[in-house]
Amino acid sequence: MKQVNVKWHSPPKKPVLADGDIHLWRVALNQFPKSIEKSLKFLSSDEQLVSKQYSLSQQKKYIVKHQALRSILGKYIDDSPQQLRFKYGVNGKPHLLGNVKAERLMFNMSHSHKLGIIAVTEEKSIGVDIEHIQSDLSLVSLVSQFYTETEIGVINSLPLERQSLVTLAMWTRKEALLKARGEDISSLIRASKSKNTKRVRKYAKKYLRHTFDMDREYVATVVSENVSPNFFYWEWRD
Repeated sequence: MKQVNVKWHSPPKKPVLADGDIHLWRVALNQFPKSIEKSLKFLSSDEQLVSKQYSLSQQKKYIVKHQALRSILGKYIDDSPQQLRFKYGVNGKPHLLGNVKAERLMFNMSHSHKLGIIAVTEEKSIGVDIEHIQSDLSLVSLVSQFYTETEIGVINSLPLERQSLVTLAMWTRKEALLKARGEDISSLIRASKSKNTKRVRKYAKKYLRHTFDMDREYVATVVSENVSPNFFYWEWRD
């Protein structure tokens, strides 16, 4: 499993997706909005109601995350963030509603601790997951429930100081694959417990998995049907 170190750049004012492009946007969730009321205007009425259920610090992160998503997607389809409308799949995967340009745009979002990641492409399904390396995820529980015997063997063969990182990196690959396919966790359980290795390989067939460091404390994976993409790494700022 190859893990890539990447550099994040200031985005163009008008990002354009060429055929095969995948744009990855890093969002610092602790860049708290100067005015909560002003930032809330970017969100839908439902999102505004949800934000008010959180404590102040969590509310700010929620607002930044959804403000970033709406402002980013709006740039690709020349629409205001407030006007974007979404539909949701059976397992909650969001898609844009609107004209042909909007419905061709594929995206996914994940967050952990103080960072978020948004992946954007066209037409091909996509999923992304990020994990904080110091997270409170129970790695023992993850491994026992969701990892194949082969994966457990790989982890156990590594030096102890690398096992946690590799376990988390593997987890982001699993989560991102589920999100790309629009499936729930039960699909992952069935695949991990299958003794049929061909079935496990078939489950992930036709998807590219790209694992990379967000910075020293985070690992992330993007999964896409586009098996030979061009990656671009943008830094979102309010």
